[in-house]
Amino acid sequence: MKKFLLSLICLISVIAINAETLTLVVGEDITATSGTFLNGAVSLSSAKNSASSAPAYNSNYKQLRLYYHNSGNGCSATFTSDGSINFTGITITAVKSYAPKVMFNIDNGSDVEGSWDDPNADNPIMSLTDINAKEITFRNANTASNIQLRIVEIELTYEEAEVTKVAAPVITPNGGEIVANTEVSISCTTEGASIYYTLDGTEPSAENGTLYEAPFTLAEEATVKAVAVADGLENSEIAEAVFTAPAANIAEFIEKSPSKATSISGTVTVVGQAGSYLFLQDETAKIVAFGTLDNTYSNGDQLTGVKGTYELYNGLPELKVVASSFGTATEGTPIEPETITLSELKSTELLTYVKVEGVTIPEGSSKSYTIEDASGTATMYNSASITITSGENLTVYGFVSCFNTTIQLLPIEIISASGLEIVETPVISPNGGAIYAETEISIACATEGASIYYTLDGTEPSAENGTLYEAPFTLAEEATVKAIAVAEGMENSSVAEAAFTLLSGTVASVTFDFTDPSSLNPVQEEPAFGQSASISVNDVVFTAGSVSLSFDKGSAKTDCRIWAGNSAYDLRTYTNSTMTISVTGADITNIVFTGGTVKLSASTGEFSGKTWSGSAQSVTFSPTENNKINTITVTYDTATAIEEVGVEANAPVEYYNLQGVKVARPENGIFIKKQGSKTTKVVL
Repeated sequence: MKKFLLSLICLISVIAINAETLTLVVGEDITATSGTFLNGAVSLSSAKNSASSAPAYNSNYKQLRLYYHNSGNGCSATFTSDGSINFTGITITAVKSYAPKVMFNIDNGSDVEGSWDDPNADNPIMSLTDINAKEITFRNANTASNIQLRIVEIELTYEEAEVTKVAAPVITPNGGEIVANTEVSISCTTEGASIYYTLDGTEPSAENGTLYEAPFTLAEEATVKAVAVADGLENSEIAEAVFTAPAANIAEFIEKSPSKATSISGTVTVVGQAGSYLFLQDETAKIVAFGTLDNTYSNGDQLTGVKGTYELYNGLPELKVVASSFGTATEGTPIEPETITLSELKSTELLTYVKVEGVTIPEGSSKSYTIEDASGTATMYNSASITITSGENLTVYGFVSCFNTTIQLLPIEIISASGLEIVETPVISPNGGAIYAETEISIACATEGASIYYTLDGTEPSAENGTLYEAPFTLAEEATVKAIAVAEGMENSSVAEAAFTLLSGTVASVTFDFTDPSSLNPVQEEPAFGQSASISVNDVVFTAGSVSLSFDKGSAKTDCRIWAGNSAYDLRTYTNSTMTISVTGADITNIVFTGGTVKLSASTGEFSGKTWSGSAQSVTFSPTENNKINTITVTYDTATAIEEVGVEANAPVEYYNLQGVKVARPENGIFIKKQGSKTTKVVL
């Protein structure tokens, strides 16, 4: 029996077919994580399983990436034969440092663990031979840390099989939304086979079905099922494609709850937009559209033909947007908010646009606030990440939202009782702490046209008591900087405050900016916003100047990671994990954190608010709550360096290359050595 070699690079598209080799090239034809090749004889599919991210094709690095889950049930990829061939072996080539535990499953049998020839090679290889299968599945079975399986090449060996069964029909298109009398065609690769199909979802056969002779059109929703038959062969598997029709309005869209992209053919009205949230309603119902859009909209704008999938997200009906369907709006009549009290929040329909007056909002650094008015209290959850103004007698515009059974207020605008918009609070940078005398202090305000006034003696700033900010300045002595922003026709901002002390000696400062992963060393890839995507930093050592930053998951349930929110990145660390900042040949004197939540305890020195101060070559921080950190600025002084930090004699030694990737057996090069809380550079 004639044998061939199927050679795949990242598994997707056909470039050339030679006598015994089929080659696929990443970056030229590979743009997905599924496909068919060898004239449909072999198909590739993939599955997310329990992983937090779906399998992904990376066009920049030309890799197929399968992500992990701590249960061992990470992403998987499956090769399936149409019955005309049998697989006899598989060889996977991966990327160095991304060679985790891999489990194979042959024809839905028992799991078989693969073995890498040399996990530390530039491109480790794993092979499974002497098999006879119609289907091969392999998955990332790593459990210890967030290690991806990054594949650069796969080879499948196979042999022709005796044909005993008709190949499954292929329905084109394979489902989706009906547009202008969609034309459907059905084909089969088995020569001489006849195809029978049904449109009502019943099982097709020669007795129950229509003989396929030519493409046909669909004018309404249908489930197309098809079977292929031929004399002397077993009937094929049944192919199925579900075709949907647009929903007439929001209520019908919610009733359909489509898992595939579906349009709302009627006109919907925009009520408000904040971040990735677009609040829509028509005469039948209300819904929130979620996702990144190219356009911005105003209250009253009219949209037709918006499209997306449906999800009931923590009790809230959401349309996950297809951005291209949200085009230019036509102007309409704005929707007026319903004025309610906080005690009426629970009895008001979900996603109703509301106005609450006389509200007290406490200062806070997280998304959740307990707010109060004369009628009582309620939870306000800042899902849209707007700027929250704290204070009394405020007016909140927003939407009635929920978290499962808990009713919440989702704010989109907060103004003063006077009805005036409030100027954004100034941002002082750096935001306090110990600084070098030559460090420039800048103050900015996001409100266009606002003027900023500041004081250095701790008194309250105003246009009458303060200096007009015009350019960055330096301090000659320790000071408390307070700043306020004012603008004509608007309510004055809240006062920003930052306390500074001055450092002496040879001082340097570095910043780890997790809002820009590409600025870090090593550079981190940037996950897509709004997809609940993240990248683990457990096994990464970040460096900046002489400073290193490392993480230990400890007994935390979740990896320390860089998280992609709706429109920004941040660093997430969790209780029972640790984060260690170390410097070689110097003394850390000040560490300033910024971010939504910074709740930490320090192994040494003093930590107050978001600032650490002390004198140490290494500081370990333990989260007291789950943290969301934007930047970490480390100031160190070589003139006051501690000569030596004791090393825990029994602490395990770990090595990392200069890109911050953990190395199991380092040799011949410069590496970062970490033992206990001490981090040093070594030459091996």
